[in-house]
Amino acid sequence: MFENSNRRTAHIACSFAVAVRVQQHMGDLVSVEFVGAPPRSRNTKHALIAMELAEHPGEWGIVQRPASITRASSAAQAIRSGRLSAYPAGEFEAVARSVVEQGRVEHRVYARYVGAKK
Repeated sequence: MFENSNRRTAHIACSFAVAVRVQQHMGDLVSVEFVGAPPRSRNTKHALIAMELAEHPGEWGIVQRPASITRASSAAQAIRSGRLSAYPAGEFEAVARSVVEQGRVEHRVYARYVGAKK
């Protein structure tokens, strides 16, 4: 029993020494911010996009401008299939397109909310 408590004490002493070194190196202690439970959705950015699309049912919107058509196609597929929890399968349509404007190619993901299939 004493053996474990000695190890624990040694571990705490090492942690304190590391904290002191961090403070000396960075000028301030690194701290933890306790703010409560994380949001229910892991994809809060996507949850906001999905809510915006649902507010305008049937209207296409540009939801992403990725660097390549491959990434755009992958994102559109993730939306269509419901792979991202913010977009339940069958409730959203999505397509990827490359658009040329003023001689510049831009890859876009268009999506729209179509509602739950009955």
